[in-house]
Amino acid sequence: MSAAPPPLGTVVPGVPDALAALVSRCLEPDPANRHASSADLLAELERLDDNGVPIPEKRHLTPRLMAVAAVLVLALLTATFLVTRRAVQPAQAHEPMSVLIADIGNATGDAEFNHTLEPMIRLAQGDSGPRADSVDRPRHGSVNAR
Repeated sequence: MSAAPPPLGTVVPGVPDALAALVSRCLEPDPANRHASSADLLAELERLDDNGVPIPEKRHLTPRLMAVAAVLVLALLTATFLVTRRAVQPAQAHEPMSVLIADIGNATGDAEFNHTLEPMIRLAQGDSGPRADSVDRPRHGSVNAR
């Protein structure tokens, strides 16, 4: 066969378009445009009802599936909220505690070590508690040796 025959709908009026397209595909002169196997032809025929009209494909996204998906999303959002709420809670403040800073004297006799404790105390205190200035300093650069 060198040319395709006329469409089935022009020869036999009232033939459904899907059935006419199937027959035209079977009668194609080029083998690449025909069904590759009889199984492919059978699969296409099974998609037609007894009148040659395509059977509507079953919907895969059913209302029940959408409801299950919505419940699953809601459960995941609730779990995420509960887990992250615990993660971002501020740490509970501990009870205040007293700290004793003893008078440490420079027993080495090296003047380089005089007044080295006060700046560290000031740095550690920040804005809390009494200032390090209230710590008694040795007077006149004397060394506290006990």
